[in-house]
Amino acid sequence: MRRSTLFLAAVLALLAVLGAGAPSAAAQGRPIPRTVLAFYDGSAFEDIRFTPIHRVVEMPLNHLGLVLAFHDLRQPLPGDAELGDVRGALLWSSGDTMPEASQFIEWAHRFMDGGRKLVIVGALGFAKDRTGKPTPVEAVNELLGRIGLRFDG
Repeated sequence: MRRSTLFLAAVLALLAVLGAGAPSAAAQGRPIPRTVLAFYDGSAFEDIRFTPIHRVVEMPLNHLGLVLAFHDLRQPLPGDAELGDVRGALLWSSGDTMPEASQFIEWAHRFMDGGRKLVIVGALGFAKDRTGKPTPVEAVNELLGRIGLRFDG
C-alpha cells in the first residue's frame, strides 16, 4: 500500500473517531472518553506492532491524548461493561473475513447505539466468516448504511 494512501486513511480515521461526542461531554463537565478500540486479526499479525493500525494510526492518536486498546478478533468481543472509557472503534482489515462476522455486526450496532463511532479502513472485514460462509448482504448493508456506505456483494 502506498504511503500516501496509508496517511489519508489514517487522517480519515482520526477525523471520524475524534468527532465522537467530545465537545458535548466537555461542555457538560464530564470526562471525555480517551480509548479507541483497535480491532485486528491476530492470525494475520504475530505482533500488534506489525499491524497497520499501530504503524500508521497509533502515534497520531497518542499525540492527541487518545489511547488504543488492541483487540484480537479471534477473542470474544468486549461487553458493555468494558466500554466505559471507549470513544470509538477502528477496524482495519486486509481481507473480507473474520471469525464471527455476524456477531461482530450485531456488536457494532449496539456499540454505535451507545453514541460511539465505528471507523472501517481497508477491506470490509465482515463479508464472510472464517469458514467462508457469506454474511447476509442485508445485515452488512444495515450496518454500513449507518455510516453512509453500501455493499453489493
